[in-house]
Amino acid sequence: MSIDNATMRELAENNIFRKMTRADINTMLNTPGAEVDVEYALQVLIDEGHKSILFPHDVKGIYILAGNVTVPAPVTLISFSPCVKPYTITDDSSFLNKGAVIRKAAGADYIFGPGTVPRFYGLLLDGRDRSRPLFNQENQQRGGMLFNCGIYRFLYGIGSYSYTSVQVGMSSICANQDGVYNLIDSRLINCTINANTRNGVYLRNGANNNLFQNIRNEWNGGVGYLSDGSVGNIINGELVDRNGSANFAVLNGGGFLVGDVFSQRPGRTSAAGSSYNTHFYMEGAGSYIMLSNVVTRTGVDDDGQGTLTPERVLTTGGGSTDMTFMANGCDLSGYTISALRQITTAEKMIFRGNKGTTDLITTGLYQFQNGRGNVGGAKSNQVLTSGVGSVLTLSFQETGLADPATAQATVPLCRTLLIESLTSGGVSGKFKLPFQIRRVVQAANVDLYTSEARSSPTGTYAVTGATGVNVSLAVNADATLTTVTLTSVDGIGRFLRVTILDN
Repeated sequence: MSIDNATMRELAENNIFRKMTRADINTMLNTPGAEVDVEYALQVLIDEGHKSILFPHDVKGIYILAGNVTVPAPVTLISFSPCVKPYTITDDSSFLNKGAVIRKAAGADYIFGPGTVPRFYGLLLDGRDRSRPLFNQENQQRGGMLFNCGIYRFLYGIGSYSYTSVQVGMSSICANQDGVYNLIDSRLINCTINANTRNGVYLRNGANNNLFQNIRNEWNGGVGYLSDGSVGNIINGELVDRNGSANFAVLNGGGFLVGDVFSQRPGRTSAAGSSYNTHFYMEGAGSYIMLSNVVTRTGVDDDGQGTLTPERVLTTGGGSTDMTFMANGCDLSGYTISALRQITTAEKMIFRGNKGTTDLITTGLYQFQNGRGNVGGAKSNQVLTSGVGSVLTLSFQETGLADPATAQATVPLCRTLLIESLTSGGVSGKFKLPFQIRRVVQAANVDLYTSEARSSPTGTYAVTGATGVNVSLAVNADATLTTVTLTSVDGIGRFLRVTILDN
């Protein structure tokens, strides 16, 4: 029989039922939850060279594979009718009457054989016991694609022991140990990652350059997005909500670019005072998080129970200050205690135009701290110890001057040295000293305008002849470093903030 110029056989999809026994077909069609081994049928279809194999959707049983059949590229396993993707999994009964379900056989390690390139459409894939990944591979794999699938009860839902490059769309990744693990050069779009026992997304060193677009990542036991040395990852759109730990964590030089995202209610199971009771946690040299159009919110569980979390928006820790956090145009008011907790102070912080935090810039030549601009960063929490002759030396980076050997010298800019202090006896004080750094020859010089200097109390601070603290200011030969030296005259201990104002 033909339709136009094609035979019915040519028009028909290669259905796995074609190679199954009549008894197995009847079981699949009529017995709810029955597990039917279909490896023999799948192997025959692959051996015959078919590139697209249909798993019928209108069945009551469960297709079973035991990892003995390798599905090579470009073979694609499909179910034309959309599967019903369960939002959460209780047990095997959660898969009843949901469509084409392929489950790992009892006692098997994997569903598919080693080297399988996953190209799956419309299937529910069940790892049964969370003991192994969905992908059976030891070497980096490329070319995989999953669309409109459900991935449940694997060790790693998407990913494997080595790096994996894959594209995933319109899929549910649920009830695994880690939902997504160690992807590289991959894209996940319009997916749900939820209720995984550990982390929603876990990317380790080298698992770089991934896109997560319009992803709902919620209710995982650990961190929503965890980067442990992984860089070049973009998270754009949708929601990260109610994870047991932080919604985002970056360690050991990893990083995320996050935009157009709602971050809600992280730290669901984190103890009070925990570093991970926060929307964003960061530690490790070179780690970075950059935010744009992100909204943070606090909250309890959907049923009104549970602890109101999180305590913070950003917490920084670890042993290195070489961290970068940038936020622009965000709502960072989603905290119960404070926006920032810096267990370790991050060197590079830029907050501009956000709700919930004041503007802050701690990197570059011109910075912004304590509500005012400065050059080279404010030196806060400084101590000039008690004792006549005690010395405090502070250095400021000054990179804004032209080198006369290579460029025309500029007109010197006027700066102001500002010292704010509190003595151990509770007496406040301040000192302002205008100065200019000039460099019209090879060596730079500094001009101090002592006649315009102002000290309070009068005479306490001065360049020479002070009653409390003598102040000196010097610049190195190439004007890259400005050094301020404070020497105690009266022997009184002082707590200080020293700033070079940009005017």
